[in-house]
Amino acid sequence: MSSVAARPEPVQRLRAGSLATVLTILGLIALSVISLLLRTQALRAGFWIDEGLSVGIATRDFWDIPGVLRMDGSPPLYYMLLHLWMAVVGNGEGETHGLSVVFAVGMVPVAWWAARGLAGNRAAWMAAVLAAFHPFLTFYAQETRMYALAALLALLFAGCFARAYALEDRRYIAPVAITGALLLYTHNWSIFLLAGSVAALAALWWGAPDRRAFARDAALGYGGIGLLFLPWVPTLLYQAAHTGAPWARKPGTEQLLEGAFTALGSGGGGGGGGPLLLIVAGAGVAAMLGRPLAGGGAGHARGREDTPRPGGPRARRPARGGTPRRLAGVPDLPGVDEPLSRGVRRPRGAAGRDRPGADPRARHRGARRPRLPVGRSADDRADVEEQRPGRRGEHRVPPREHRRPRDLHSP
Repeated sequence: MSSVAARPEPVQRLRAGSLATVLTILGLIALSVISLLLRTQALRAGFWIDEGLSVGIATRDFWDIPGVLRMDGSPPLYYMLLHLWMAVVGNGEGETHGLSVVFAVGMVPVAWWAARGLAGNRAAWMAAVLAAFHPFLTFYAQETRMYALAALLALLFAGCFARAYALEDRRYIAPVAITGALLLYTHNWSIFLLAGSVAALAALWWGAPDRRAFARDAALGYGGIGLLFLPWVPTLLYQAAHTGAPWARKPGTEQLLEGAFTALGSGGGGGGGGPLLLIVAGAGVAAMLGRPLAGGGAGHARGREDTPRPGGPRARRPARGGTPRRLAGVPDLPGVDEPLSRGVRRPRGAAGRDRPGADPRARHRGARRPRLPVGRSADDRADVEEQRPGRRGEHRVPPREHRRPRDLHSP
């Protein structure tokens, strides 16, 4: 009867999982619709000069666009996509703005996916809401420029990077290479984003348990980016030498520092969002340091024995092939180490007593003994102690031959 009654449980779990999936899809659709409504208020606004240049370049023959951009200073991906979009939709203001709207609205599910793998379901919905209502994305969603596409690809790259190297899921190494190369083909300033990811990669390599394997995976991902971007490198070098905005000047150290302080809200004429940016960034770092990653961290993907437990420090699981006591060179206690080898959790206060050289019986000192019947001889009471298990969460009382001398009855 019990087996028959237990059968519906997997069905209930499947139904609950299906319901959660349906609610997630409906929630993302609702956020995307709201984002679409917000980002189409100025859909038919007139072009400004750079938008006119985008349409003019995209009207060229498809395979002539890379050559035209040789004197423009931009990579070709967005213009080639815009060429295909205009061939289907049209080349008016609203029609060309629509491509950027697609990219901006697409960031809602991408933000949910990227955050969920790192910090769980709550962070995923917070990221999706932020992507749906972010004012900068709303502004660039209504421009015939490549900025919305660059934001979408940057978010995709960040999500793939975190899964490939922070969570050490090797399935995302190829997506890292693809999204990184697409970023470089969208905007030249993506080089700075990739440079920042290399700095993060170095920090992850320093803490990796197997640095050689991590370096191999990093070489595969970033080597793939370089290989895919290699055909455009000659054009990029030519653009760097012969093109540039007429107002652009090479900044010195003083100008760079002044720009940094202005961005943080400390310089004259800068915005006041710098302190808020520091607070939000500090809160994010504190949250990441105070809890394990939702995917289990690098140890979960690699199968390490050191795995973070929620709400507590790292704890080493018993290795295969023996109990912790046996690996420490101390004989096993019958009836005590057998539950440990099966993964039974130790009672509070027992941690650290299995270190090499420790007294094998130290864990039993101070443990409460079960209440025994009165009126029996010492031998009978000792036999009852051996047969009666301890309280819940405690180890069994060791057999007579492993108890301390003062606990044994001498006839």
